[in-house]
Amino acid sequence: MTVNADGRLVGDHRTPADKGRTHLLIGAAFLLADLSSAATAANAQSSVALPPVTVESPTQKRKPATAAARSAQRTQAAAAARQRNRNAQPAPPTPSERAAAAAAALNQAKLGYRAMPSSTTLRSGASPLDTSQAVNIVPEQVLKDQLPRNIDDALINISGITQTNTLAGTQDAVIRRGFGDNRDGSIMRNGMPLVQGRSFNPSVESVEVLKGPASLLYGIMDPGGIVNTISKRPELYQHG
Repeated sequence: MTVNADGRLVGDHRTPADKGRTHLLIGAAFLLADLSSAATAANAQSSVALPPVTVESPTQKRKPATAAARSAQRTQAAAAARQRNRNAQPAPPTPSERAAAAAAALNQAKLGYRAMPSSTTLRSGASPLDTSQAVNIVPEQVLKDQLPRNIDDALINISGITQTNTLAGTQDAVIRRGFGDNRDGSIMRNGMPLVQGRSFNPSVESVEVLKGPASLLYGIMDPGGIVNTISKRPELYQHG
């Protein structure tokens, strides 16, 4: 093949086989150029820092609580609250609270010694100052202080009262102003005659003695008087 002065090919005498090899060489050259350019672009991309990618697991939706589950949760919450209240220590009383408690206890003790007869003894609600009957009272606080074992011990401080024959300690028997004997019906419980031999027991709150002929308020009695034991009454709150 010859090239003239104008740069044109003149007299191309190549065979078809040579032309095919030439085409193959040209195609290989283009392929190598493409591969080198792709490698250059890949190297350029690998040199650039990519931002980090965080993949999070999908969150599970909470199932609505059933009635049984809600009831169990409420029970557990109530039990935890009770446990907290049980473990909580009560606050110590302040000085003013202690002084108020001491004053209330002293006042209660003074009221315990106050002699106020029951309405069952005088058969009326009148005050002893407004009546002519003589009534001696052994209040509750005195019984707590002296701890008597029977009605004779409870009446030891009452004037005009003497113990008589108790039939070996089986009966209450007191002499009132010179009158009385065992089983004479002069021992009462809340204004009613007693059947038991012993009238004094832990349920007695106070003991009252009505002296003189006023005992006729209870029927045919000796003029010496009667002994009335007053029972304790239940209260709305617990002691101790």
